[in-house]
Amino acid sequence: MNWNKFDFIVLGAGISGIVLSHVLAQHGKSVLLLEKRNQLGGNCYDKLDETTGLLFHQYGPHIFHTDNQKVMDFIQPFFELNNYQHRVGLQLDNNLDLTLPFDFSQMRKLLDTKTASSLINFFQQHFPAEKHLTLMQLQTINFAPVQQLYQFLKTKVYGPYSVKMWGMPLEQIDPSVLGRVKISLSENSSYFPTATIQGLPKGGYTKAFTKMVDHPLIDLRLNCPANLISVNNNQLLFANQPITKPVVYCGLIDQLFGYCFGRLQYRSLHFEWKRYAVKQHQAYPVMNWPLHPTITRQVEYKQLTQEGLESNQTIVSCETPGAFREGDPRFMEPYYPLNDVSNNALFARYLKLANAIPNIHLLGRLALYQYIDMDRAIAQSLAKAEQLLQ
Repeated sequence: MNWNKFDFIVLGAGISGIVLSHVLAQHGKSVLLLEKRNQLGGNCYDKLDETTGLLFHQYGPHIFHTDNQKVMDFIQPFFELNNYQHRVGLQLDNNLDLTLPFDFSQMRKLLDTKTASSLINFFQQHFPAEKHLTLMQLQTINFAPVQQLYQFLKTKVYGPYSVKMWGMPLEQIDPSVLGRVKISLSENSSYFPTATIQGLPKGGYTKAFTKMVDHPLIDLRLNCPANLISVNNNQLLFANQPITKPVVYCGLIDQLFGYCFGRLQYRSLHFEWKRYAVKQHQAYPVMNWPLHPTITRQVEYKQLTQEGLESNQTIVSCETPGAFREGDPRFMEPYYPLNDVSNNALFARYLKLANAIPNIHLLGRLALYQYIDMDRAIAQSLAKAEQLLQ
């Protein structure tokens, strides 16, 4: 095959590769879009369950949210969002009905009336202009009710959840992980308080992505082996043939270079799928289980998709995190980069190799070794397309 007959070659038909390919094609460029899986959409892939007929997300829940106008304009022809507003419940060692993020209403449920009133008054007096405070900020406030709240969130909610998520003792986890956790200084319990829009596309992500790649200038090929591409003396090869056209790589950056410096570390997830003969199994679409010894959360998909709500069946996933290991049947997918000092230094070495190749462009979470929300992935793809079209 003459790989160089295309204007661009894109490796990876996840959200980043799909959006980029669509924009390039809309500008008259021919694109070869290659994907190693037998379906498109990356980890946003969803499908109908064969048993229940319900739509579910094979790689865990994806709730779209953004305040980026360019992103909103781009998705408008493809995503008709449902009215879902994200809600996360907490399963703790009590019978309290608590949700995340923590706001004033949750403080009233958790604490006695006097302590809750004192705490809320303190926040209103000392932080009148603030909408949120981070857990790290709470730690520094010398006021007993604040410290009571901080200790609860650290020891019962975010601390044990993070230990399971990252697979290391709390004291070894980068402080910024807990530092990013916020409480709401109002009655606003929105999980995405700054989002202009949020929800899930009606009919699913796969349907929307299929529409994006349905273009005469996009040649989509599934089931392409990852080792199809290789590097030799700063020259990209496809099936041992030199490639001179621009290549956008959305895969594992360490794999591109044969793991020559060693493997970058990721956290992975194992999903246990359960089906129940009920209309609704749990109070909230997502239930976090911070105190469970292994499970982090349980997700009921019909509450997210808002499809099949009248069905007397439902499908639920239980998530257990673990270290990504290629070939491990439980943890074979790289989900979350372990962005500690050593892994970031290793990534920098691979990035230096990539920068020495004139016709390669890195895009997406695996190539950039970053956790990237969907709207940010779209924004980065739009920016990359603009750069490539100049």
